[in-house]
Formats: sequence, structure tokens, C-alpha cells
Amino acid sequence: MKDENGIYKFDTKKAKDLGLSKKEIKESDNLFTNVLSQKDIRDLVGDKTGIEPYGKGSIAAKALVKVLKKYAKKIVSAIDKGIDLLQVKSSTKKHRKKVITTVGLIKVLDNFVDISDTG
Repeated sequence: MKDENGIYKFDTKKAKDLGLSKKEIKESDNLFTNVLSQKDIRDLVGDKTGIEPYGKGSIAAKALVKVLKKYAKKIVSAIDKGIDLLQVKSSTKKHRKKVITTVGLIKVLDNFVDISDTG
């Protein structure tokens, strides 16, 4: 929600009314407060002045795309380290590193957002 100064804030009361768990509310509030910028949030929800309904799946996917783009290098490093720990052949690790990428995840999520926004 937007406050009187035009700043986007996470509406914990509305989230509770919608049935989100305490953990989901805490994580969502952290995302709005500490991870996403005001511009990121505006890009996610638009710059509407009225009340607009948004699907949880669509907002979550859009937020995840923003986070993946923002922290791409760290995420790639974590994925690669995780794959390196697997007890499989070197060629298998190399193949998995090519397949599991942030670019691929972003493309899948962008496709999901396109489908859910038109539904």
C-alpha cells in the first residue's frame, strides 16, 4: 500500500486478513522493507492511486525476478557451489551449471507472470 507520502509499505493487517501466516507476513515485510527499492515495488504493482487486486503468485513471481536480477552474481555462485558439492561426474556438474542459471529462472518466471497477469 502507499502511505500519504507516496511511499510503498507492506500492509501487514491486510496480509493477515488474507490469511497469510506469521512467517509469510514477516518474510513479505522484509522483502518490501529491506530487499526491494521503492522503484522495484512501483514496477511490481504499478503506480495506481486506487485499490488494485493482485494475485499472490503474480506479485511473488515479479518480486523473485527483481531479486534474481539484483543478486544474480551471488545466486549463480551459490548454485555453482551447490552443484560442485554433488557426488556426480565432472561432465554432469558442468552440464547442470549450464542448465540451472538465473537467466533461465528469470525467463520461466517472466513467462509465469505474463500468463497470470492475463488470466
